[in-house]
This record gives sequence, structure tokens and C-alpha cells, in this order.
Amino acid sequence: MNLPAGPAHPTHTPGPVGSIFSVHVALALFMKLRDNGATLPEDPMRARIYQPARTAMQSGMARTKGWTLDFTAEAGREIDPLMGWTSSGDTQSQVRLSFDSREAAEDYARERGIDYVVTDPKPRKPNIRPRGYGENFAPDRKGVWTH
Repeated sequence: MNLPAGPAHPTHTPGPVGSIFSVHVALALFMKLRDNGATLPEDPMRARIYQPARTAMQSGMARTKGWTLDFTAEAGREIDPLMGWTSSGDTQSQVRLSFDSREAAEDYARERGIDYVVTDPKPRKPNIRPRGYGENFAPDRKGVWTH
């Protein structure tokens, strides 16, 4: 998007946001972009609702009871030619909302007209061993201590 560089028109001074001037400028910018072939996205925002999995560094199930709503990225990331960092102009992909229940997340998305997909969590097999570390010190231990 190439916008003309230079100072603002000398007879106009910027007004507060929401004033007639800012509406006029926004409309003029939209018309210029439309004339250059740019279009506004017609698809509604898309989001994913899921229950986060535990991280690889934890064995417990802490912080996995709630539900999360993430917005999907509208455009791919770009690589900065100087530093090699990845960046994106899409700020919605940075938004992550947490909810106590799946229904609350779905209600939020429905109220705001957000197109969403729900990903059901995969059940985790319990990690319960009949006799774990404590078996090494049990008085009825069958084998000898071999450390």
C-alpha cells in the first residue's frame, strides 16, 4: 500500500478521533484503496475454541481445565529482510481469551458474530502406577536394594 508522503493539507488540522474530519479522512483513504484494487475482508473473523493441553514440562493437569478462544491468522507471516525476524500485521492473531467453560466461550463468539470451530480435547490416560517410587522403600519389598 503506497500512500502519498508529505505534510497534511495546510488548511486542515487533525481533529479528535470520531470527528467529522477523521471520518472524512477514513472515507477518502478507503476510496483510494478501493480504486487501487484493495478490498475489505468479507469473511467474518474466524476463531478456534479449545481446551489447552498440558505442556511437555509438566506431569500434572494444572491450567488445563479452562477453555481458550484463539483467532486464526488472516495472512501469513513475513520475514524481515534486515534482522530475519518474522512479523505480521494481523493483530487479531495475538489475541487469546480464556473462559471457564466451553459454553461461555461459544456464547462470547456467538454474541459478537465470530465464526468459530470447537476442537474437543483428547482424553488423557491416567498416569497412575500401582507401586511407584515408594516401592523402593516398602518393608515388604521382594528384591534386595541394588544401588
